[in-house]
Amino acid sequence: MTDVNETTSETPHYAVYWKAWAGLLIITLAMLKLDSPTIVVLGITIKAFLILLVFMHLLREHKDIAITVGVGIFATVFVMFAVMGFDARGW
Repeated sequence: MTDVNETTSETPHYAVYWKAWAGLLIITLAMLKLDSPTIVVLGITIKAFLILLVFMHLLREHKDIAITVGVGIFATVFVMFAVMGFDARGW
């Protein structure tokens, strides 16, 4: 058994969070500077995955949990856009 107060190699370092924050800032500034719809959508997608992996700790989780969360988020987004599409058409 391991002691609760023991530090392990799985303890995240704050440098990871600072690098992720810097990456988010750079992507945001690039999106503002380039102002292209394609760049904006690509930037939003990259930022979403960066937030999922780093700040929601999916990068360090077991693969099964990360896949479950990813599929759940994808399904939720798909349903939301499908409902908005039907509502926009007046069905």
